Amino acid sequence: MTDANGACFQQRPQVKPEAKNSARAKPQTGPRQNASKTTRQAPPSRTDPATALKKPGNPQRNSQHSRPYQRLIDSCNTFERQRSTFLLPAPYPPTCMRYGMCMDICVSDITELECLRALAAPGAAGSVQSKETQLSIPAGNTYGPTAIKRIKSCGATSPRLHIVLPKDAKRPHIKNIVFHRYVEPKGVEQFIDFGAGVTGLSIEHFYVSICSRLTFIQRLQLGFELCGWYAIVPNPEYEDEVQQGKTAFKTVAAPRSPLTTVEKLTNFAQANRHIRGAGIALKALRYVADNARSPEEAKMAIVMRLPYRLGGYNRGPLHMDYLVDGTSGLRRCDVYLEIGKVDVEYGSTLHHASAKAMQEDSRRTNELEALGVSVVNITSKELRDPKLFHIAMMRLARIQGRPIHIQIDDFEARRTSLWNALFPKPPAAKAADENSTDENSTDEKPSNESADASETEEAQDEKR
Repeated sequence: MTDANGACFQQRPQVKPEAKNSARAKPQTGPRQNASKTTRQAPPSRTDPATALKKPGNPQRNSQHSRPYQRLIDSCNTFERQRSTFLLPAPYPPTCMRYGMCMDICVSDITELECLRALAAPGAAGSVQSKETQLSIPAGNTYGPTAIKRIKSCGATSPRLHIVLPKDAKRPHIKNIVFHRYVEPKGVEQFIDFGAGVTGLSIEHFYVSICSRLTFIQRLQLGFELCGWYAIVPNPEYEDEVQQGKTAFKTVAAPRSPLTTVEKLTNFAQANRHIRGAGIALKALRYVADNARSPEEAKMAIVMRLPYRLGGYNRGPLHMDYLVDGTSGLRRCDVYLEIGKVDVEYGSTLHHASAKAMQEDSRRTNELEALGVSVVNITSKELRDPKLFHIAMMRLARIQGRPIHIQIDDFEARRTSLWNALFPKPPAAKAADENSTDENSTDEKPSNESADASETEEAQDEKR
């Protein structure tokens, strides 16, 4: 049909009054009901929540008119349900809107360690923020490549990634991704926010879970790193040093605030014995201390703290970066031993070779000696050579009044294995040592070139 302007429209079919009355009429259920008389229902109560939204009239007409409003109400309810379920603040972070999802990917193991170290790398943000999240389950075909790119953007460098899944989720099969089931600890866990929709386990949960994959010495070094003021990051000048022929190391130490404490790690491991790695983590934490300023100071503390059976010297309890109240202010001790009140200082040629630094060290030593604190200085060369370090420990034992009693036959072999684990040589240095051993079978004095190479190696080690 056409209207007055000539526009076409479709005529709505009309319903006869008889049909309307017959549709509205209710069937008779008893002999007392009269067809001519209809019972009028009472209007619904406004206070009744079950009938508050019901309106009398044509149900088909009401549903047609209320459909747009019902869609709006459903969308609002869905938004609130998602926000409360995923525990994300409103408005959503830009990263979640960018990737079109609200759940986060949780990394662990070596992948989380690389992301933590990437935060302290030069040019990075350098902040660790905690959040509450819900774990995501990456799909193999559609979401797998996107998840890998997001994790790689947070600093992961290993070809194989480690992702945590909910405990009831089915493990998907994705190449170069290892999935771990989430073991819920006691209490509330604060996940680490790396950005881009990527999170990680809490520092305490991460350390306990990764201990099952590390050696004993690696557990000690990682504990000192997490509780210390440094982080091991990739060396940005590694390629240039290799081209110049220098002894290059792939990693260096970057300053960073401590992420946790030994007390927190110990309490978490004791309270969560059901998590794999809690037992061996507690064994390693007995020899870990807080506030280490550099990896070399941490290695020196490890050697002095470990017992004889592990290749150490068992010098008793110690404190890192200990403060002593002096006459001209607070004085810092690299490693402070409680037994004998001894301050063991690590004197690197990189930071203590200048005349000003030597004067400051001399003044600090005299001031500590006046306060009753003995000072023992250990250079980088003494730290790297176990024989020279043994002489320094003999002097330290005499100051403490606690002589060294070694009753283990193969102590030197155990000490050598400990030094090899703490001070691994680069591949180039190992090859040079093997060649020199094959060529020179007799004992000869080292040449000037080898002496220069050893000095360069010590300088690089101090830089680490």
